[in-house]
Amino acid sequence: MSAGSGTASDALALCSGSSAFIWQPFLPDEANALVEISHEAPVAAVQWNQNNKVVVSAGAAGRLLLHYNGGGLMGQLPKDAGSTGGDMAAINSICFSRGSKLLAAGCQNARIHVWDLKRQACKHVHAEHKGAVTSVAYSPDDTYLGSASVSGEILFHLTQEGTCAFALPMASSRPKRSLHFSALESLLTGGADDGSLFVWDMQTLETRDTYAQQHKGPVSSVCFSPASPNILISAGHDQKVILLDRRIDNVVATVEVGAPVTSMGCKDDGGFLAAGTAGGVVVLYDPRKLTLPLRKLACPGGQLVNCLHWHHSGNAKLLRRSAAGASAFDPSSSGATPIAAPAPPQFRRAGASATLTPALQAAQEGMSRQPLASQPAYRRDAPEHAQLPTHTSTNAATLQAIQAMVDAGMQSMREEIRHLHMDVIRHFHEHQLEMTALVESVSSRQDGLTQQPLADLLADRFHCYGVDMPGQGDSEHADGNTIEHFAADVLNIVDTLKLEGCYALGHSSGGTTAMLAEQKRPGTFRALYCYEPVIYDPREPLGNAPLTTDRAAGCLAKLALKRRRRFLSQDAALQSFLARPPFTCFHPSAVHMYVEHGTRLLPDGSWELKCQPETEAQVYLDVAEVGQRIFERLANTRCPTVIAAGCDASKHTFSYLAQEAVRTASILPNGRLERFEGTNHFGPMHDPARLAQRIRINFQAAEEEARWNSLPKSVLLAQSKM
Repeated sequence: MSAGSGTASDALALCSGSSAFIWQPFLPDEANALVEISHEAPVAAVQWNQNNKVVVSAGAAGRLLLHYNGGGLMGQLPKDAGSTGGDMAAINSICFSRGSKLLAAGCQNARIHVWDLKRQACKHVHAEHKGAVTSVAYSPDDTYLGSASVSGEILFHLTQEGTCAFALPMASSRPKRSLHFSALESLLTGGADDGSLFVWDMQTLETRDTYAQQHKGPVSSVCFSPASPNILISAGHDQKVILLDRRIDNVVATVEVGAPVTSMGCKDDGGFLAAGTAGGVVVLYDPRKLTLPLRKLACPGGQLVNCLHWHHSGNAKLLRRSAAGASAFDPSSSGATPIAAPAPPQFRRAGASATLTPALQAAQEGMSRQPLASQPAYRRDAPEHAQLPTHTSTNAATLQAIQAMVDAGMQSMREEIRHLHMDVIRHFHEHQLEMTALVESVSSRQDGLTQQPLADLLADRFHCYGVDMPGQGDSEHADGNTIEHFAADVLNIVDTLKLEGCYALGHSSGGTTAMLAEQKRPGTFRALYCYEPVIYDPREPLGNAPLTTDRAAGCLAKLALKRRRRFLSQDAALQSFLARPPFTCFHPSAVHMYVEHGTRLLPDGSWELKCQPETEAQVYLDVAEVGQRIFERLANTRCPTVIAAGCDASKHTFSYLAQEAVRTASILPNGRLERFEGTNHFGPMHDPARLAQRIRINFQAAEEEARWNSLPKSVLLAQSKM
């Protein structure tokens, strides 16, 4: 099963207003897909136990209510006002330990109550926090109980001893929320009310990463991707869910939910992401297609969703063991999808009058026992003859039957595991095969046109010149601002070759260079076609991206410095690039041209990039500064100009350039906006044929003012269906 293909057993526990809910979004019978558990006071927290049989909810009443997964009441803690530890204030956060033997509750009065479910008694009360406790979380090995508060500190208590072990170093006293441990590495993440995200190393107890003000407002939830500690997923009151790649210190995807996001949760196998909003709506997403929600649930009453928690998946452990593989949240996964184990038993709905309150001890003892994936779980109300015999005088025939059933179950499990491994392998290669088929289809339908670079596709109508910018190819690197040198070289070539009145085509920093050259000497070009040029409003953030211009440039420069510069052969370089983003979305011919003209042979027989990583990094830093200056003069740039952009750029690091393209085109007096559906920041290399067609149309229209003015100011170019 791939991400996005849910089963009827997938269940989400959530709370809104004075009720907790169990929602099965993929249950065919929608009328029975939602179970409501009413409370006498607002509910703030909800959690599944380890085997998905019990849902615990708590809130303003200061009590922990335990219900069966069908909604029937199981019991409460404390059992009465006189119980030990029964003085709990309003509860803000709850968390089970591994095995569900302990249950921690963080309270409004700055205390944490830890309950022993076997003894049905409060084991520890921690009172070291200075303010209301906002989040509690057990480490994966149960060594520590971590907790955060509105006073900004994060404390850790030893689970068994109950003593406060240490506090994490804090650079800010802002309220901290939503702690989450990585199941794969010794890392902890948390969010703050100023929109910042933090990652701490639990071995050195030092701050590993700080991402300042990623959200414009409080962070409501943050977690690691279930299969990769490199990916952070956060939600905030700014109506956004953000995926951030720690390897490049940058946002790789942003989801506009449409309302303040007050809670967020990822299924532990990476299959689904759910966001709860201030308007009482829960939105369910497939991590591979974040632009389109799978399901929506409007909670009765329309009050904000305080908390949500996915039931535990049977294959979460398998996913953690194969953490080196791909994740649906990991942009380096090439479209791989998480695997899924056989579905757990269907939930049993309790009758409206169910008031069963059996001993909590029996329930706790059963929490750590899971049925074999190949065997159905027995219902509590199953007829007597359906139960396995337990007396010692079981006859030989019965024992043989039991052994046969166990053998069959084990064989079935082995088959399931084999199929799961095959599914993983298939999904790892699925994206690559789809892209190959797409290229072959386009080639056959367009007589091989897309096998040629973009310039070759325009050569029958235009004389095309490619400028070897300083430090980018065979020309030497020049000191100073690289973009200023680029623009000066373009103007020198125009003068030397007497090309006044020519057209200019540029992509990314190339578009910035063309625009700068035109602004330095107005009238140099008859028209410009700039695909996602690096141009920003210096007074505002980058569109909807939670980054400053300097931060974005710094991230790209940092990434460039890590780029591999030498290869054993040109073929080795080609194979390396073909397997790495962003080249994985390039047309193969574009990658071949990049390697053929962008590498040089060294005396020892190896090959190196002509554009050194240090030069590329400097370009990223310089273009950010120049792009801001260009923006200030856009209103006076009268050259007919097309600003082009991709339409699915939210999935890529450069998504903010597509957003800024809209504003840039609207300010230019003779500007037009063209958006290409199905492309990203690398559209000219991804789909050169589509770009060539639009360039022809626009440059021909620019020959006459009336024809240019007759074109629409903005156009969305749908992706052709093949």
